[in-house]
Amino acid sequence: CALPICVHAHNLWLQRAAELGIPGGLWFAALWVVAVWVAWRSALLHRGPATVGIFLALAGATISNGIDNVPSLVAGLRVYLLTWILFGLAAALPSNAKPEPAEPTV
Repeated sequence: CALPICVHAHNLWLQRAAELGIPGGLWFAALWVVAVWVAWRSALLHRGPATVGIFLALAGATISNGIDNVPSLVAGLRVYLLTWILFGLAAALPSNAKPEPAEPTV
């Protein structure tokens, strides 16, 4: 920021709502809800170390950004890349669709 003292909202969602307005803030929150829900469903259905680990990492990032995100913004530590990587990993998790059985060959 160009000012000597940077002003930021208390957490990531309030910051985005302040920057994007209420509709943008709601869309940003919806993105988080969908990512956490997809990771949670995949962790429940598949229970592998990768699916559970991605869910726990995304849940930890959600709690961290919900409680307080000011130190990471002020100190210049950008955790956004990790957040987007977690969103991408959650999107790539296996769905609950069962694979079709292979047709027998004669």
